[in-house]
Amino acid sequence: MNKAARSSESKKVIMVTLAGNILLAAVKITLGIIAASAALVADGFHSLSDITTTLGVLISLYISQQPPDENHHYGHRQAEPLAATGIGIFLLIIALLLGRNMILRVIESRLTFPTNIALAGVGISILVKEFLYRYVIRIARRTQNAALEADAWHHRSDVASSLAAGIGIIGARLGFPLLDPIAGLVVSLLILRVALQLLCRAMVQLLGRGPAPEKLAAIEETIAEVEGVVEVMEIKGLYHGPELYLDVKLTVPRDIRVDLGHEISAVVRERVEAIYQEAEEVLIHVEPAEITVGEIKEDLKEVENRLE
Repeated sequence: MNKAARSSESKKVIMVTLAGNILLAAVKITLGIIAASAALVADGFHSLSDITTTLGVLISLYISQQPPDENHHYGHRQAEPLAATGIGIFLLIIALLLGRNMILRVIESRLTFPTNIALAGVGISILVKEFLYRYVIRIARRTQNAALEADAWHHRSDVASSLAAGIGIIGARLGFPLLDPIAGLVVSLLILRVALQLLCRAMVQLLGRGPAPEKLAAIEETIAEVEGVVEVMEIKGLYHGPELYLDVKLTVPRDIRVDLGHEISAVVRERVEAIYQEAEEVLIHVEPAEITVGEIKEDLKEVENRLE
């Protein structure tokens, strides 16, 4: 799938997710207030925080797609982890405020007995979130988009959040009103967990994340198989947002013609970019090896044919 199609699919998923979270936040907060359920109100704020997260993703997607300019030679892909950092801080604040409110409810004995309407809100939440999970995970796997797949599992974790709220409401209805704010506290802890995960991932990306050793080894093997490459001396990689930039140092016969050496570099670049679609740029440094062209003459036929 090309970048334009991938981007179009991603935007469509984001808009559907945004609409779903707006609906859920409005329903849960409204029903939570009407039904006097602290847990459902807390779960509603969880959905409200999801709206902010989705908006942040949408804005960062727009910024990250802007072309390189004189001040950003490698584009604007770092907008994505930067936005994730801001979203993580916002969610952290929401989680702490919600948790504080639930703890104060328990200490001050501000306990309520939610009505059956609250359970309707929980049921709607579970159904919508399970639909969003199944929809987003399908598109994520089709587009091979790791960010969307993570968002899909976020929807599945929201189902757990709503279940916690439902247990608290049922407990309160059965005569244990303390379970309602406790369920709200559990929801705030789930939001806190998501916030910390977002911040950790964003920090790793902002500090500069390289590909896994297994991926580098596979790329090195791909390069070593190219005709005319004597040895792969060094390979380094850096992710700039979702795009991978590679720096490769390899050797060719010491007496090879300049045009053949250049063509070997071109073949290496084409092979890597064809197999690893996240590879945005492959910078190749060619060094002389100890051997001569005569020792690997047969291996150079394909490269020579490309020049004819």
